[in-house]
Amino acid sequence: MNIFSKKFIAYFFSVSLFFLGLEFGSRLVFTDYSKAPVLSPVGYSSDEIDANLPLFLKENGQECIHINNKFNWNQWWGFSSKELDFKCAKNLFAEKDLTIVFMGGSVIAGAGVINYKTSIDFYATNNLKNFASINLAESGARHKNMSIRFQREIIPLNPKIVFFIDGFNEFNSVRYGGSPLNDFYWSAGVRNRLHHPFSFYIDKLIEVSKFAEALLVRTGFYSSARIASNKTSITDIQESANIYLNDVKVTKALCDSYKIKCFFIIQPQIFYSNIDEHNDIINKSSKIFPNFKNENIYGFESIIKNCNFCIDYSELLMNQSNTFYDPVHFGKHGNYILGKKFETLIKTLN
Repeated sequence: MNIFSKKFIAYFFSVSLFFLGLEFGSRLVFTDYSKAPVLSPVGYSSDEIDANLPLFLKENGQECIHINNKFNWNQWWGFSSKELDFKCAKNLFAEKDLTIVFMGGSVIAGAGVINYKTSIDFYATNNLKNFASINLAESGARHKNMSIRFQREIIPLNPKIVFFIDGFNEFNSVRYGGSPLNDFYWSAGVRNRLHHPFSFYIDKLIEVSKFAEALLVRTGFYSSARIASNKTSITDIQESANIYLNDVKVTKALCDSYKIKCFFIIQPQIFYSNIDEHNDIINKSSKIFPNFKNENIYGFESIIKNCNFCIDYSELLMNQSNTFYDPVHFGKHGNYILGKKFETLIKTLN
């Protein structure tokens, strides 16, 4: 090995150690508030946290839905982790008198659910007879995403009941610096991947490196699509609410036309609570979204005030302990309360 090679190796290791030190220091200094909380197993039985059990039972569409483990983008409704086997679903529904579809964002998709035993689907349907259900909810979906999928895949199935569970995701695009017209995944990455590839890779670097985040984002030099904006305006929140109101009217007209009973649910939110455990979650979320509470309350109230056919469950879990495990998602107790509400709605039609 010549002297040049030795100097190059020494220089390379010195630079590498320098940047590793900066990365390590940045991770110590800057708390990663965006890291998803771990769902506490307290209050769960051993079988409820058994990852070997399926997410869905056969009657809840287990055999008719294929879960994509990689990011998949559908040209019609955007992010799509669930691929529906239409023939399977058609056959499943043909055998039953009561057929149900669940649609919405991650709350109903099953965020935090280890297996079917603590899912909203299960709590809503486990006492029903001669039924079948399908869950096509997707993480990050707003009503527009689900409405398009409803038109293309659900109307041909001719279900008796469809649940749309909405609220939080209507405002997720503007939280990440996107347009009120768009959804979360488009604003937080897909847009840059397609139209600004260089920015996309900078965003990916910021996502994995706290030093890159400190150097580029915390200095104000660069605005990353992966990090929530602290400049969300009430005007953007109101426009997002108005888009929901227009879209949901279109969906309701389709439901009425095809004689499908559609329930438009405004999902529970944590920001009406004032118990200590909820306040702790709210305070932590404010580290990521400085105006989180006010934005949510204003946006939800605008929707509720102007949608006379929506069912308002926004305060359903208010001041009830062991219901939320982050600002959006529910644990076992929260899922149980919401699922049983759905069960009651279903039984009013029978």
